Amino acid sequence: MKLPATIVGILLLCLSFTVEAQTDDVGSFIKRFDYFLKTNTAKLSWSAKDSANTMPVPMPNALDASRTRIPDPTTGLWHYPNLQKVYDPETGFYIDYEGHRYYSYKTDIVAGKIYKGKESVQIKRTEKVQNEL
Repeated sequence: MKLPATIVGILLLCLSFTVEAQTDDVGSFIKRFDYFLKTNTAKLSWSAKDSANTMPVPMPNALDASRTRIPDPTTGLWHYPNLQKVYDPETGFYIDYEGHRYYSYKTDIVAGKIYKGKESVQIKRTEKVQNEL
């Protein structure tokens, strides 16, 4: 009887470590995003005026808009202004982010959430991107 209980205990212990690791990754992303909001990179938005100088439009990237990114040197986060996203290449987490409304984003590090106004922002995860040469 002790052997099955020991095996179940070990499995539960292993599962708890796996859950903590993912939570730590989200927490790390949220902490770095909080610092990102306090830097100048958060306020950058690549745009240009249209021919009548009336409306800003996203800067085009003739090759691939998804590759146009602004790396933040202090946090390591990548801001994709054309796609309106902030991505963490270290953990694979990203959020939809409107750079021209940076002031409406708030972080709650304790709760592990990011807010845009009063709405909670969904933190999504994708595969980690390999750094290109």
